[in-house]
Amino acid sequence: MRRTALVVGLILAWTSQAAADEVHYENFRYGQRAMGAGGAMVAFPGEPEASWYNPAALALMEGTLMSGALQFFGTERHTLRGGLRADTVATTDLESSDVLLLPSSSVIAKAFGDDQQHVVAFSTFLASERDETFSDTITTLLRDGDDWLEQRLVYTQQHTDRIVYLGPSWGWRPNNRLALGVSVFYARREQRELAFSSFTEQRSRRSTGELIRTTFDDTSSATEIDDGALLARLGMLTHLTERLTLGATVTTQSVPLHGEGRFDYIFTDSGDPADTSGLNPNNPEPFREVITESGLAARTTYPWNFALGLAYEVPSRWTVATQVSLYLPSTYDRLDLSPRAEQVIASNLVNRIERQTVVNGALGAEWFITPTLPLRVGVFTNRSAAPDIPAWPTELMLPQVHLYGATTSLGFIGEDRSINVGAEVQWGSGYDVALRDVRQIWEPSFIRVEREQFRAVLFLAGAFDFAGKLAGDLVEDDEPASDTPSP
Repeated sequence: MRRTALVVGLILAWTSQAAADEVHYENFRYGQRAMGAGGAMVAFPGEPEASWYNPAALALMEGTLMSGALQFFGTERHTLRGGLRADTVATTDLESSDVLLLPSSSVIAKAFGDDQQHVVAFSTFLASERDETFSDTITTLLRDGDDWLEQRLVYTQQHTDRIVYLGPSWGWRPNNRLALGVSVFYARREQRELAFSSFTEQRSRRSTGELIRTTFDDTSSATEIDDGALLARLGMLTHLTERLTLGATVTTQSVPLHGEGRFDYIFTDSGDPADTSGLNPNNPEPFREVITESGLAARTTYPWNFALGLAYEVPSRWTVATQVSLYLPSTYDRLDLSPRAEQVIASNLVNRIERQTVVNGALGAEWFITPTLPLRVGVFTNRSAAPDIPAWPTELMLPQVHLYGATTSLGFIGEDRSINVGAEVQWGSGYDVALRDVRQIWEPSFIRVEREQFRAVLFLAGAFDFAGKLAGDLVEDDEPASDTPSP
């Protein structure tokens, strides 16, 4: 049967940690079944989004298919307990709360050949759309003899990250029990890191309010990275029995194609003859340092990945599917920096990425309450590949937060359309690393802090069979009206 299906998703979300990042690999699910069944799709065919999970499953489709989803929206909130610190200023939590754009996908697939044994597809997956901002201001008023000493600390850190996968896929069904497939993805990534801190100190007379002097030190940095890499996913799907299906995939480590970065840094100190803190060894004179490095070599490495899944299906009644994914370790530098830039960037950006081996799992089920009402539920893990953070870290490190999630959806399948409504939650807590004193940029020291992440998503997705509906309308138009006599 030849048909064209367009899947349209409308997502309403409340979320906090939704971003794909350096150390989490299972942030999102694609397709109606995957969103409801926890993403356990390696051995659970039935959607064009198989080009992402297991390209071999494409070979089980017929005709010409188009599947897509509108972006869905939400807000995010990240919390760092005691994340903003300075020796002479109070400690406070840092919290990020922003509107974010969650992922979308589009797939065009066409079957051809004898018995339509071959299927080709082209896919686009928005794998990450992240915007995280931590910002706060702390003001303290101290009594120092006959003077008032007002200290103000302003701190802002922003991270944006966008990853898009796009590329062709091919599925082949040599016989009724076996299918093979491959997807080749070009992964394009754009990253922006901005950091700013300002410490201002005003000394005034208690008796008259007369301002004696004002001193400050400001630090700002900006990092931009744009890179692209190529990777391939090989898939196999086989029917062990009439109802039991085995699926397996291997994803290669990425090969860098291009990458360019830029780093800008400015430090300004007003100078203060009375400052003996040692924060600026150039005191008492004013001091300013500017570093600009452009055209830097940049890269992102995506690791080897192996996935194995099983699905047991009683057609038109229920299906249970599970999978395990293994990601191998990888290490790389985001940017090739000069020694001085490496030194100053250490206070706000992890340039050396170290990922450890991580294993994730998913379990999903689909139950047809009636022939037209499928109920789906699923659970999954999204564990961090970041190394363990010691109690007393000596450098900035990637956050380590192991995430766990659950999904559910209820669908309706009609003659030429379907609709699904559901929800997903994802939560976890762990550790991050913060500066012990955000002003201490010359010889920074670090402290481990607690980090909390949570996401809850509501989604509405549907499909419409345009070709099937059009064919039905044409048949109706060709039929004689009921009050017209037969020849």
